[in-house]
Amino acid sequence: MPSSWSSAGTIDPESLEPIVIMAGVLLGTLAGTSIMYRLGWFDAGGPLRLRAARWALGQVVAVAIRYAGRELLPGGAVTTYAGYALLALWVQVGAPVLFIRLGLMSRAAREKAVR
Repeated sequence: MPSSWSSAGTIDPESLEPIVIMAGVLLGTLAGTSIMYRLGWFDAGGPLRLRAARWALGQVVAVAIRYAGRELLPGGAVTTYAGYALLALWVQVGAPVLFIRLGLMSRAAREKAVR
């Protein structure tokens, strides 16, 4: 490892963990976007108090998912991949659907898809 990299902290250039993380996030994001396309989009606007409630609830669940993936499940590439995929899926689908059902957010008017 070049000595000029030392200012970046500890780097393991042979680690596959960043690639596994990015692949898991990509899976969750693409799957979540596909599901939301079929369910219909949402309107993220609204009063500040509703936005703050959505942010707080979303953070609590995201931290719980991250904690469970990191601390409660066995380590390894598969667990890391699945944990990050689940986290991205929560952000893309789980949170919007929960917020709509709790009345913290409304569905967006359907628009025609661009083809």
